[in-house]
Amino acid sequence: MPDGYFSALRERLEQRRNFLLGGLRTAGFKVVDVSATYFAVADISENRFGEDDLV
Repeated sequence: MPDGYFSALRERLEQRRNFLLGGLRTAGFKVVDVSATYFAVADISENRFGEDDLV
């Protein structure tokens, strides 16, 4: 595959990650700033979603 494919893929994933992180922050979650991954890490410990396995 050409290099341009991977550059475009990286950019799309970064935009999607940043959109998700912005939404999580707006919803009141504490979000870890990540720059070298497309994963999102958010602290949900204060949100108590029913005290199930998410806590």
